[in-house]
Amino acid sequence: MQNVRRVLLLVLIVSLAVPALPAFAQQVIATIPVGVEANSAAVNPVTNKIYVPNGCGTDPNCASLGTVTVIDGTTNNPISVNVGAGPKNAVVNPVTNKIYVPNACGNDPTCQTYSGTVSVIDGASNTVVATITVGSFPYWAAVNTATNKIYIANTCGDPTCQTYSGTVSVIDGVSNTVIETVTVGSFPYAPVVNAVTNKIYVPNSCGNDPSCSPSPHSPGTVTVIDGATNNTVSVNVGVWPWGLDVNSVTNKIYVANHCGDDPNCVSNATMTVIDGATLATTEVAIGGHQPRALAVNSVTNKIYVPSLCYGDPSCQGDPVGTVSVIDGVTLTYTSVPAGERPNAMALNSVTNKIYVANGCGNDPYCGTYSGTVTVIDGVTLAFTNIGVGDYPYYFNLNSVTNRIYVPNFCGNDPSCQTFNGTVSVIDGTPPTGLQFVPLSQPCRAVDTRPGSGGGGPIPGGTFQNFPISGEGSC
Repeated sequence: MQNVRRVLLLVLIVSLAVPALPAFAQQVIATIPVGVEANSAAVNPVTNKIYVPNGCGTDPNCASLGTVTVIDGTTNNPISVNVGAGPKNAVVNPVTNKIYVPNACGNDPTCQTYSGTVSVIDGASNTVVATITVGSFPYWAAVNTATNKIYIANTCGDPTCQTYSGTVSVIDGVSNTVIETVTVGSFPYAPVVNAVTNKIYVPNSCGNDPSCSPSPHSPGTVTVIDGATNNTVSVNVGVWPWGLDVNSVTNKIYVANHCGDDPNCVSNATMTVIDGATLATTEVAIGGHQPRALAVNSVTNKIYVPSLCYGDPSCQGDPVGTVSVIDGVTLTYTSVPAGERPNAMALNSVTNKIYVANGCGNDPYCGTYSGTVTVIDGVTLAFTNIGVGDYPYYFNLNSVTNRIYVPNFCGNDPSCQTFNGTVSVIDGTPPTGLQFVPLSQPCRAVDTRPGSGGGGPIPGGTFQNFPISGEGSC
């Protein structure tokens, strides 16, 4: 009976100790080799497959067509699918199990021209079932799963990219044909779809300036596309809008302005809030400088904007990264520290966790590119950093399995002289409330042996309480 009681006492100690463990016992559980120049990931949560475009395929000299690495989320086994030249991004329609991969250089492996194409991968067979010609230098894609329409942002106005008069190719997911080419602003970034209102929002980093003059930089715009008619409306925002996301519950659109209102880009960043019904705008300060991403949690009505530096608009001092957490009701913000060069993020609204990829990890001057991912608790704003591969970039997560997939552009090379990519798989599940945690140096909290001076055995059918916090060597 004494042995049984000791076991029960040990269990009691362990179960009480577990809540004191770090709230983020998340870790990298696998590192998967992929192709050359892997810088993004797309996830199908229905099939538990992950798609990683490799800009140079398997060719370290980058003179070949690209590939997409398909990772099985259950086994972490990868396979490779050949696509066009220079794939940089991918988007999944989980309803049809189709994957759309824009090829920035079309069919030209040397990338001397940018006559773009889109490879359509069938998720069941892992084969390319169509190649669609689109505009010049297609980089970003979005899908409306309700209408089965795919929106491809074409960066350039001509195949040589001498101008940046952007367009959006609208692809019908049934026929795999471009049914409309919509004119947007200059140098468009990633489009975002609001499937509830059937509106598409395209941030144009150079606004109405097709030359995209770096200094002074022109004010940006957001092109609003009506998904039913493909008619457009242009909305003025701040300078160099880089990140955009939509709250489909409140019908508000949030735009992170890389340079705030300063054409010379040495001032504080701002965020433009667009009312989806009226297109009226409100601009608010968000604290950071040079933000490169933005994500919205529609459940909590919070907006998250990672910025390269805080306190120094020129980012010339110690460029410590931050994440501005903005309340969607009051539009006030709180700053949370991140790593160095936070350049991408993902958000799990189910667990209310926010993930930020830091390209330079803990090195403020980017002498090395040993990356980290900052994990923020959406309730407490407590945070921790997880080490991943080298120069992590656009990543994604599966909210069903709670796994995060982080492509590392430089793989396992902190100097970034090679670009053999990897994907770090993070298990986002925290530890359970009851588990065995071995101590590095075992200790006795209470001694119930007869004559031990610890009170003796516990009589059957009774119980005793023991204050163990800070007692003795425990």
